[in-house]
Order: sequence, then C-alpha cells, then structure tokens
Amino acid sequence: MGDMIKTLLQQFTTQGELDTFLAWREKNTKYLVDSKLAVEQAIENAKVNINWITKNRKNVVDKLREFST
Repeated sequence: MGDMIKTLLQQFTTQGELDTFLAWREKNTKYLVDSKLAVEQAIENAKVNINWITKNRKNVVDKLREFST
C-alpha cells in the first residue's frame, strides 16, 4: 500500500490534491497502519513538489513559450 501511495502522491502538483488525500487519509487511517512511514514520506515529498511548482511554474511556462516560438 505504501508504494502505491508514494507513486500517487508523486503526481500531485496542487495543494488541493494534497488536501483531498489528507482528508481521505484521516477517514482511512486504520488501513494505513502498516504503511505509516511510507505515507508520511510521500506527504513530505508531495509538499516539496507542490512548493517547487508554486515557486517555479511561471518561469518554466515562460521558458517553454520562449523555446516554442
């Protein structure tokens, strides 16, 4: 279960996606007992990814537009 959650959370790019997962986790904690460490690591990784995207999205989009013209 932990590996599936890690893979899923690697795809998250918005705080809304993470918030939805966190709400789901609260409702399903009993199923995640054996994967607690993996889930926590996945959440931290998602937070880092979301933070990076939030800070750098405009620059990346601008560069892509620059290279496509």
